[in-house]
Amino acid sequence: IQKEQIEKEKKEEDDKRYGRTKYASDLREQIGVRERKHIAERASFFEEGKRLKEEAYQRRLRLDQIKRKKLEELRSVGLPEKYCREIERRLAAVTA
Repeated sequence: IQKEQIEKEKKEEDDKRYGRTKYASDLREQIGVRERKHIAERASFFEEGKRLKEEAYQRRLRLDQIKRKKLEELRSVGLPEKYCREIERRLAAVTA
């Protein structure tokens, strides 16, 4: 009877130990998943920022190209050079 009691207590202790180990393992896994998710979100955030910056740069280039074209059109229709220089000066001030 005493031997059975010892075996029963040993089994209960083993079960408790297994439960604690499994709980700790599950907890570490949850922490790892959460950390990986956080890292992925941060990477996505920075990629989005880089993409938006590139889009703004491309948009600025297109606008500058359009402005130069319009200025050349004004010159070609005979707008006096002093006015063209004034427009260039204002455009330079806006883009600076």
